Formats: sequence, structure tokens, C-alpha cells
Amino acid sequence: MREVSADVRTLKRLKIAAFMLLIFGAVVGLRLFQFQIIQHDQLSAKSEQQYLRTLKLEPRRGTIYDRNGKELAVSVSVNSLYANPRETTITKTSTNRLAFILGTSPEELAAKLRSPKHFIWLWRKIPPRKAESIAALNIKGLGVVKENKRYYPKRTLAAQILGFVGTDNEGLEGLEYMYDAYVGGEPSLVLVKKDAKGRNIYASRRILKEGSKGLDILLNIDETVQYIAEKELARQVAESRARGGVAIVMDPHSGEVLALAHQPSFNPNSFLDYKPARWKRSAISDAYEPGSTFKIVTLAAVLEEGLAQPDEILYAENGTLVVAGKSYHDVHNYHWLTTREVISKSSNIGTIKLGQRLEPDLMYRYIRNFGFGSKTDIGLPGEAKGLVRETEEWSGVSLSSISIGYEISVTPIQLITAYAAVANGGHLVNPRVVRGVMKEGRLIKEFPGLPARRVISDKTAEIITSILKEVVTVGTGRTAAVPGYDVAGKTGTALKFDIELGAYSSSKYVASFVGYFPADDPRVVILVLIDEPKGSFYGSEVAAPTFSRIASQVARYMKIPARNNLLIAAAPDTDKKVEGPAKKGEEISNIFKRIDRGLKKLLVKAVSPLMIPTKGKAASYRTNEDSS
Repeated sequence: MREVSADVRTLKRLKIAAFMLLIFGAVVGLRLFQFQIIQHDQLSAKSEQQYLRTLKLEPRRGTIYDRNGKELAVSVSVNSLYANPRETTITKTSTNRLAFILGTSPEELAAKLRSPKHFIWLWRKIPPRKAESIAALNIKGLGVVKENKRYYPKRTLAAQILGFVGTDNEGLEGLEYMYDAYVGGEPSLVLVKKDAKGRNIYASRRILKEGSKGLDILLNIDETVQYIAEKELARQVAESRARGGVAIVMDPHSGEVLALAHQPSFNPNSFLDYKPARWKRSAISDAYEPGSTFKIVTLAAVLEEGLAQPDEILYAENGTLVVAGKSYHDVHNYHWLTTREVISKSSNIGTIKLGQRLEPDLMYRYIRNFGFGSKTDIGLPGEAKGLVRETEEWSGVSLSSISIGYEISVTPIQLITAYAAVANGGHLVNPRVVRGVMKEGRLIKEFPGLPARRVISDKTAEIITSILKEVVTVGTGRTAAVPGYDVAGKTGTALKFDIELGAYSSSKYVASFVGYFPADDPRVVILVLIDEPKGSFYGSEVAAPTFSRIASQVARYMKIPARNNLLIAAAPDTDKKVEGPAKKGEEISNIFKRIDRGLKKLLVKAVSPLMIPTKGKAASYRTNEDSS
């Protein structure tokens, strides 16, 4: 009986044990079901976070080329320094040396290396020499990874145009920002394993998404022309002790911008060493009152509408004219001037009288037709429209002031585009910096710009060109002459409005010259603007000579035939003037001009006593222009 009883108890125990095992198995099965089925995605993700890491690898940015295929912006492979603080062992001496190389304090570096993280950046995109110095320290726990760094081989050349990129390889300024979608490329996504200490095992990486190199950008900018413009602009700004300056060189027929120079400039390789104001593209973003360079718009309007003739005579009021209580002045007290002389001598009074023949709405229409008050869509970020007020906002003196380039603000790129329209026979073209996008040396996308539109007739453009030629031969722009070439252009000297004073400054000027050559078959149009020159401030004394130097060197570089098809121009690095052969026809023409001027003087003596100058109360408003 005892044996039977023992067997029963054993059997019960076995049943209980089996039941317990069954329950345990069921619990384990349920947990496995939960882990493998219900929580599979969640736990798998956690596992990947512990043993896998997704990295985004920067693509190689495309190259930016000038019009002739010369590299202006490239990407190079460099090292970036990182540390694993949990593994880093470093002595006090090595800490001091590394901190010195990194440009930080030993205390700050030591604090970083005490981080509980497995990975921290110490220096992104290290200069090669610095990388060599760091490697020589042989510090455990430091490592390098290859990254792409943007490099500008010509340093300050075209800096404001090109812009720059940030540490993460994204365009931040200029073309780098504007065309980042093209030149930036597509990053690669890579899955890499991590070891028990959290370090990446690059040997086991798997590509999740294949990236692509950025596309290349081809510019209309010519590296040599850009260099000439920058060099001469920098020279004049330094000599004038000016606040800054702009120089633009453009093809008047196609609108292709060959040079867009700014002073002061900066080096985009170290852009953080400069104030953001240096990065600005003043040629397209800064609007100013142009002064006398704007007079060609007034001239174009009255000639196109048949309201004036080139050789008709106007009375210049002996240098002073009062309109609605505002007094306008000329530098010289002119009496009688032809329309030609009004522009060549840059008479404010004569130009105002021409402008008064226009209705405000008509003047406004010509201003807008020449592109003022609208962006040119040059293809650079930060372009301004300028300021052109509706006629309803004009006062009794607005028409007079606008006629001579006041009460209106324009950008340098707008102004040179207006002159290009006269130079090419009356068509307003779209200025363009970028020609297109390239892939593997082949142009795959072009940026042709807006269609040209006619703003004045061929005849009017021809007459204006003949008058602008006289500006350079006998008028205020004689210092803009280029030996061997006929130049057409206009000087400008405008007072700046002082916002703090609420009035025009008595000492701050914008000196400028805009012109094109060869005058009767223009190849280039050039604008030079000097902001707040010290000492001499007239456009004829500051901007026009700079135009001459740029034009002479550009003519030689571009092999532009001079008179009689001879190539006569100053060499790029010399200031010597080489005289070109004069035409006999020109000598005869000059004789007749001298006779004509003599007859006019006799006419003035005979008639001026009979004229009664306009009288009125003088006001503080005063304009200035170049001395003849």
C-alpha cells in the first residue's frame, strides 16, 4: 500500500511539474509571439539603433567655370577631425598642443573630451597643414573622415558673384546659394554597423541611396575682364579714399555680363573673417539717385517723341532756374546751348527745360520702358527694384528733378542696361551672369534670359550716340577717352541724401561714368561708380579715368579693332597712353565745330541783353554736375 501511495504521489508531482512546464512554455510562447509578431517592428528598430547607424554622405559640389572654362569654384577632399571621448587618452601637454592647433583653449578642449558621447566633431574640414600637425601628436581616440570642402582658387576674384558655402556643404550666398539645387548634388545614404563601443564599422556599410555629384555651372563672366575691372576699381577706390565702388562690363547686344566688380571685396575661402556687408552685391542690391547719367532717359524721350531736335538752341538761364520755389543750378553759368551741348556740358537747366516738354505720364512711361522700377532678373540673389514713384505722388518739382536724375533711385545694373539699349540700337536686353548648367562637359540647360524689347527707334539711338560721343570729345567726359577708339558715354556726380539730416549732404557724392565703345559698333558697355570719394568727387575726375583704363585693357584683351582696323590700346599692366591715328575727316569736323562755337558766342552777345532770366525764390535744393 505504501508503494502504491508513493507512486501516486510521484505521478501527481509529475503532473504538477508537467503542468508548470506547460504554463511556462505557454508564457514563453506568448512572449515570443509578442516579440516576434506584435512588437517586431519596434524592437527591430531599437536593435538597429544599437547596432546600425544611417549616415548621410555629402556629395561633391559641381564646379563653377567662367565663360572660357576656367575654374572659379571647385570642391576638394579634406579631412575632418572627430573624437570618441570614451576612448580618448590625452596628456596635459598634448591637450595644450592640440588646443593651440584647433584655435581653442585647453580648458574648453578638455571639457569636450569629457563628454559621455561616443562621437563628437572637433574640427570640420581641416586645412592640410593643420591635419598633418594633429596626426603628428598621435593621440588615441581621435580619428579623421574624408569630406568635401569648397575652394575658390582665385581668392577674392568675383567673390560677391560666387558667394560661399557653409560647413554642411550648402550654398549660403551668391551663385552658390542661387543655384544650390543644381550645383549641390544629391547626398548618399549609407547604413553602417556599430561595434560594442558605438564606433562605426565602415567596412560593413551598405548603400541605401546612391547620391550624385553636383552639376557644373558655366558663367558669362570672363575671368580676365573681371580681373581688369576689379584691379582698376580697387586702385581708384584706394586713391579716392572712397567708401566703395562698382564696375560692370557687359555685352550690349546679348546682355552677357563679362564682369561685375565690387570694392571692398572679400575672400570666400575665409568669409567669416569679414563683416556681412562685404558679401553684398551692391551692383544689384543698392539703389541710389543717379544724377546726370540718367539724363539720357530724358533725352531719349524728347527725341523719340519729336519734342526736341539735336541742334536746336535753348536758353540756360545763366546757370540758375527756379521751379515751384525750388532752385536748380549749373556749375557754369551757361546762356545759350544746343540740345547736344546740354548733354555734353551736362547742363541741369537745359535738361530740365527738355524734361518740361514731357507730360509726367509720358516721362513715367519711358522710365519704366527703360527697365527702371523693375528687377532685371540678372540671375543673382538680392536684386532690388529701385524706386520709381507713381505720377500721382509727384510734386510740382518732381518732373524737373527726375529729368536730371533725382527723386528716383536705380541700381547700377539697371543703369548700364539702359545704356546698353541705346548702344545696341534701341533694344532693352536682359543682363545675365549665368550661361547654363553643364554635365560632363556638355551644356544641358541654358538660361537665355527675357526676350529683348524695343524702347526707342534706331534713329533716336543713333542721335543719342552722336551726342554721347561729344560728351567724351568736347564735354565733361574727356577723361574717359580711349586712344584709338570712339567712345560714347555720360558723366554723373550726384549728391547723396542724408537720412539723418533729412536733406541732401553737402559732402557725400556718388561719382559715375557709363559708356560704350567703339561708339558706332559697340562691343562692350562699361559702368564705373565710386561711392563717397574724398577730395575730387566729380565723375569726370574720378569715374571717367577708371572707365578709360578698364576699356583700354579690355579692348586689347578682346582684340577689338580700333580706328582704321588697327589694334591700339594700352597693355593690361601699364598706364601709358598710346595715341591712335586721327582721321582727316575728324580734323575738318573739329574746324567746323570751332567756327560754329564762334558764331554762337556772337549770337549770345547780341541776344542775351534782350532776355529776362527767370526769377524766383531760391531754395536749399541744389544739384551738382561735372566741371567741363
